[in-house]
Amino acid sequence: MKDMLAIKLKKIGKKHQPSFRVIVSEKRSKMGGRCVEDLGWLNPKSKQFNIKKERAIYWLENGAQPTDTVHNLLVRAKVIIGPKKPVHSLKKKKEGDIEVKTEEIKTNENTEIKEEQIKEEIKEEVKEESKEENIEENFIKAPESEKPKEEISTKTVEEKPVEEIEEKKEAEIKEKDSEENEKEEKLDNNSQEQQEENKVIEDSKVEKES
Repeated sequence: MKDMLAIKLKKIGKKHQPSFRVIVSEKRSKMGGRCVEDLGWLNPKSKQFNIKKERAIYWLENGAQPTDTVHNLLVRAKVIIGPKKPVHSLKKKKEGDIEVKTEEIKTNENTEIKEEQIKEEIKEEVKEESKEENIEENFIKAPESEKPKEEISTKTVEEKPVEEIEEKKEAEIKEKDSEENEKEEKLDNNSQEQQEENKVIEDSKVEKES
């Protein structure tokens, strides 16, 4: 069991106000697990600490292995004589990873921009070639393009007499309508005259009878 023990830190305190207990516990135990013995405390903000030197030496002699941070703390407390161990924080590693990732992203963006520029240049070259081909085709097809103009002019000449014939028909229809209207008016006038004559005859008869 002594070979499986470790001297490490146990986090206590409030949020944004961290403080640690220096404890002896099993290597594979969780952060809030049971501890074998409490060896002291550490305040990282004020950099103050207190360690039971005799008990720390006892557990070191019995095979308990301190973590890197606890090793450096024991060096400061003069429990262990020797150099400190380098401790790399996770933040520095993450910052390094972020820098590497940003560089990779920049290189990828530069390659994408170059590919887009190449595609645009190819599109412009294709457009210019298509324009030149269209110009050559127009020069070649110029005499053929004159033919439909002649056909249009002949069509207009052929369409003119048709319009004249239609106008004549309309004029004849109007004349017939006007003649029929005149006849109807005459018939209406004759009927009115006959009605007036009949009234006069009837009035004369009535006077004679009276």
